[in-house]
Amino acid sequence: MDPVSGPVLRKGPATSQHDDRRFFGPASPPSLTDMESAMPAKPSSPLHAAASLAVMAVLIIVPRPVAAQESAAAAAYPAQVVPAFPDSAFDAKTAVNWTAMNRAYGPFSADQVKRLNRDRFLVVPQKAGMKLPWVSLYGPRFDEMLGVFDSMGGPNDPADRAPQHARFVGPDVVLHAFHKYFSERLKELERGRLAALVEAMLKGTYENALAMRAQAPETARAAWDLALAQMSVPLTLIETRGPKPDYMGEEPEGGDTLEAALRVSAGREGDLPEGLRPAVRAALAKVYSLGAGGGPDPAAGLRLVPAYNSDTVDWSQFTPRSHYAETSVTRAYFRASIWLGQLGWRRDDPAALGPLVAWAAALSGPGSEGFAEAATALSPSRTDTDVPQTPAEAWRAVMGITSFFAGFHEDPSLMEAAELVASSWAARNAGSIGSADSPDAAGDAPAQPAPAASVGPEAPGDAAFLAELAAPMASLAARAEGFEALRGRQYQGRGVIAVLPQRFTVPWLLASELTGEASRARGEMTDLPARFSGLYLAWTLGSEYAATLVAREIELGLAGERAAPDAARKALAAMYQKAGTLSGQLYQVPAQDWARSVGAAWFNALRPLTRRYGEGFPLYMRSGSYAAKQLETLIGSWTELKHDTVLYEKPNFAEGGEGGEDERRPKRLPKGFVEPNLEFWDAMIAASRAMEEGFALNGIFPDELGEYGRLGSFTGNLVRLRSIATRELAGVSVSDDDYEFVRTFELEGMAGESGGGFRDPEIHLSGLVVDVQTVASGNSGVVHEGLGPPSLMLVLVGNENENRVCVGMAYDHYEFFMSPVMRLTDSNWKAAVYRRMPFAAEFLKSRPIREFQSRPAKPSWYGPLAR
Repeated sequence: MDPVSGPVLRKGPATSQHDDRRFFGPASPPSLTDMESAMPAKPSSPLHAAASLAVMAVLIIVPRPVAAQESAAAAAYPAQVVPAFPDSAFDAKTAVNWTAMNRAYGPFSADQVKRLNRDRFLVVPQKAGMKLPWVSLYGPRFDEMLGVFDSMGGPNDPADRAPQHARFVGPDVVLHAFHKYFSERLKELERGRLAALVEAMLKGTYENALAMRAQAPETARAAWDLALAQMSVPLTLIETRGPKPDYMGEEPEGGDTLEAALRVSAGREGDLPEGLRPAVRAALAKVYSLGAGGGPDPAAGLRLVPAYNSDTVDWSQFTPRSHYAETSVTRAYFRASIWLGQLGWRRDDPAALGPLVAWAAALSGPGSEGFAEAATALSPSRTDTDVPQTPAEAWRAVMGITSFFAGFHEDPSLMEAAELVASSWAARNAGSIGSADSPDAAGDAPAQPAPAASVGPEAPGDAAFLAELAAPMASLAARAEGFEALRGRQYQGRGVIAVLPQRFTVPWLLASELTGEASRARGEMTDLPARFSGLYLAWTLGSEYAATLVAREIELGLAGERAAPDAARKALAAMYQKAGTLSGQLYQVPAQDWARSVGAAWFNALRPLTRRYGEGFPLYMRSGSYAAKQLETLIGSWTELKHDTVLYEKPNFAEGGEGGEDERRPKRLPKGFVEPNLEFWDAMIAASRAMEEGFALNGIFPDELGEYGRLGSFTGNLVRLRSIATRELAGVSVSDDDYEFVRTFELEGMAGESGGGFRDPEIHLSGLVVDVQTVASGNSGVVHEGLGPPSLMLVLVGNENENRVCVGMAYDHYEFFMSPVMRLTDSNWKAAVYRRMPFAAEFLKSRPIREFQSRPAKPSWYGPLAR
């Protein structure tokens, strides 16, 4: 037992680093004392008690590549940095700034002070009446969490410094700043350049198909007709949007409704035979009504199937959520992209090959008049050389930019199909075309396709050619590179080709494997549970604390199922075996793979949040409860990552004052603190630099780079924070200039739009929600992850001969299951979780809460934080 902090999650002699044996995954077995100290409450059942004790035995036999762990740990903490933080175990009320902190953010109860003294840190949730250094949401603020954090440091003028301005810089606020910047940049692209590119690609492909059908023999017309019907739905979806918002940012109602979509679609019905028009109208009705109304599946009538593990289309996936719900432009882009990414042609279905060949030929055709008009609607800042000249160029631009943000596609896309069709047609007709170039190093930008002239308009109806094409089409694979250790044998997809296939991500792969989705897709028998929990990600990445909670979470997920205790025991054993395999494969992922997309680099920055800390680290980091806090940070940031990339990631589907500073004497310098998790700072610097390099490579946001650009400045701040953390950890004095930097550097600008302008006050609120898994069998419903109003976090720091309290911000994470299938939007969620906050209640009172009335209970695994 630690004399100050209580039970410490470590074992053996103190090391000069964090425990190298704990670098990843369910690896080293915790002791019984560790297990007991980490449990948030008594076991809920005999199964949970037995399973918890079984954790030790199972973990012991999981193979662990020790050399890889030691190498990675050494890279995170260079040999010259020996942890030697000189902390002291003082009473909170004796801190030099306790009175000021208690007055600014309290008063804190006797129980809160007791927990602060015990754990050396305290997480305080926002509640009505809490005093915050807050500027009205209607003022020049961009984000709640970052705005409060910036204000915590007080005015920049040293003459206005006060004892309560000692800021704590922890992972939560930095990760949240990264999320806001990522989200705003992606949003800006999607409602401008990306939306225009998708519309241009669809218009060009459609108009090429019309021209090619006119030249086709009668035997090929049915395939061209079906392809045109398939194209008309996403083209209608991307075109169905309202006028631009007015000067106050108000958006006209009714811009993207079913009625508007049917009007847009009616203008093209004359291009289609009468027999296909009802299927197009029915598909639009399903999209806008989210599947209500019954009737036959229009996707099947259009010869399209889901690209995810389901026999029927989950129309609720078309619910615009995340930031896509904000405007009709982003809602239109979302619906069209879901159609293009989640519906496609089965490679082994001969009846699907005809329209697939038609799509492939039309996509690789020339730029039409409609295409040119849509393509030139790109941002005026683009140069002529940046405007695509053909639908295929527009397709490649969309895939290149979105792959840079979200990840590459590992399933074959329409572009791979187009190249195969062109080369096969040329070979069959004794023609010759240039061989396709190899993909780039990232594996996410396909090669230039063969010219459309090599594929005649009769190809979609040539029965002999389609028969010859069937075998290579069925074995067609994307040329994705990276993450081979994880992708190799795990998941081979459903054999469906989509236009804009959704992307491989490590979180998706882990969730798919740990819930048995991938096993079921492969036709394998499995005891793995169907319902997902964010806890499983943290556990696989290496959280021993999460390992102690897995059994209980499995049991909760199986509640109500027949023979649940027996099923839970089998599920626990299967999950430990699977997690051990995945953990071992994580070791084999080379560093360059984590830099292949910003999303991967972001997820990589969460891995250091599973570590435990020994001698030489601050006492609060060695507290038994800090494992729960790191768990909340990890899952909270992953929630933001999932929220930002929900469109692209594959779905998990289971069945200032007067005068200048030179005129007034500076006040005493409040000494803040930077959490000395050097591995985290290194990973965040790598993620920020990966984004910089991607901006430059894709020719986007040039003004954001460099020393004075927002992203360049953020990277520079991370480097300086890492330097300060290194000095703290080594027990070396921090300069006054660095302490002043910790007090005054700002993050809220990371949440701002490039163009500024009016923003709905709701957007300023940091809370959000995202659905992460659909459970379609048994107790059907949707697993959601949510973030409530950000919490305050106090830490006790006792170095530099100054015992003090530092204050920062922390996530407030929730995980919950909603049955039947319902997907919450940010507006639904915020209306519920912020309704008692005076600063938000006024403008949220008109927002619909619907079936969701209040925030759910916190997950049990956060029990040690005792909010």
